[in-house]
Amino acid sequence: MNAYFARQPILDENLNLFGYELLFRPNPQTTTSGKNIVVDGDSATSSVLNAIEWGGIKKVTGGTHAFVNFTEQLLLAGFPTLYPNQHLVVEVLETVRINPQVLEAIRRLKEKGYIIALDDYEYRPNDQYLLSLCDIVKVEVDGSAKSFQNLQRVVQAVNLQQCRVLAEKVETQQDFEESKALGCTLFQGYFFAKPKVVTEKTINPLKINQMRLLQEIAKPGVDFQILANVIKHDVALSAKTLRLVNSAYYGLSHEIKSIGQALTLLGTSELQRWLTYSSLTGLCDNKPSELIILSMTRARFCESVGTAIKGYDNADAYFLTGLFSLLDTLTDCDLAQCLERMQIPKLTKIALLESGNHGRYILDLIISIETGNWKNVTRLCQALGLKEVLAYRFYLEAIEAAQHFFDADFAEEEQTVES
Repeated sequence: MNAYFARQPILDENLNLFGYELLFRPNPQTTTSGKNIVVDGDSATSSVLNAIEWGGIKKVTGGTHAFVNFTEQLLLAGFPTLYPNQHLVVEVLETVRINPQVLEAIRRLKEKGYIIALDDYEYRPNDQYLLSLCDIVKVEVDGSAKSFQNLQRVVQAVNLQQCRVLAEKVETQQDFEESKALGCTLFQGYFFAKPKVVTEKTINPLKINQMRLLQEIAKPGVDFQILANVIKHDVALSAKTLRLVNSAYYGLSHEIKSIGQALTLLGTSELQRWLTYSSLTGLCDNKPSELIILSMTRARFCESVGTAIKGYDNADAYFLTGLFSLLDTLTDCDLAQCLERMQIPKLTKIALLESGNHGRYILDLIISIETGNWKNVTRLCQALGLKEVLAYRFYLEAIEAAQHFFDADFAEEEQTVES
C-alpha cells in the first residue's frame, strides 16, 4: 500500500531549517466522496515510516530531522528503534497516557540516542519527570492570551539548557516574535512565508535585476546574450559567475574573463540551475533558505500538474506561477507591484492575482498539501479533473527535484569557495 504524507518545516530562532514534521493522510484511493475515513494512529505512523524507508530520509527531509508521531502502543513496542536515531524525532502524541510503562519506554529511547518531543503539550504541574526526559516540547500558539500563558508556564517548567520549546501553528510574524521573546527556539508554521508588505515600498534595483534573471532563465530557449546583459548589471553576480567558471571544478587551461564565454562554457542545463539558485538566494536576503526550496517545489509541482491537465504549451507559465508565488515574501512588496515590473505570461499573472482559474486552483492545491488540508485537496483535484494519487506523486517528485537542485548548487558554491 502506498503511503501519503505532507511535510511542514520547523525552523530555529535564526530561521534556519531544523527539520520537518511529516503529516499523514489516508490513501485517497480508499476514500469516497463525502465520507471521512478514520485511520488509527498506529497505521498512520507506520505508513509515514514506510514512506521514509521507501523514499529515503534524504529525499523526504533533505537530511535534517524527521518529526514523526508515535502512539502509546508503538512506544511500548519499541517501534522507533526499527529506524536510525540520526534523523528521527520521536514525537509523543498528546493522546498518549503518561504512565510508568510509557515513561520507561521513553527513557529507554532517550538512552539509545533518540530525540524525544512532546506534541501539543499543555502544562501540568506533576510532569517534572516527563519533561526531564524530553529534548523538545511542542506548544500550540494560536495568538490567544491563553495559548501564550500556557507557553510561558512550559518555558518556566523546563530546563532550557537541556530542552528546547517549539512553538507550533505559528502563522504570523507577531506570534513568532512573541514566542521567541518568551524563550522558544524552534518554530513550526508558515509565518516565514507571509509577506511583511510595506505600502509603496520601492523594490531594490538589484532585486528587480534578479527577478528579470529568473524570468529569462525560465524561458524554453535561453538567450545567452540577454542573460549576459542582465548579469553585467549585477557586479556581485558577475564576479561570482566568473569565479565559478574559473574554479578548479572545471579545470580550464586558461582564465575566462568574458561573461558571455562563461555562460557558454557552463552549458544551458547547469547555467539555468545555478543562476536560478543564485537569483533566488539574492531575493532571499535576510530570509530563511527554506523559501528557496518552497518556491522551487511549488514551481515544479505547478508545472507537472499544469502539463498533465493542459499539455506542454503553457508549462513555463505554470512553472513561473509556483516560482513567483512567494515573490511578495521575498521582496516585502505587494505582489501586483512586483509583477508590474516583469514581462510574464498572462496565465501566470492571472493565477497569482485572481481567483477561479485553473492556474490558481493548481497553486491552491500545492498550498493545501503543504498545510495538510486534505478536504481542500480533494475539492481542488475534483475541480481540476486530476486524480489525487497523481497529485501526490507530483508533490513527492517536486520535493525531490527541489532538494536535489538545492543540494547540487550548494555543493557547487562550496567548490567555488574552496577553489
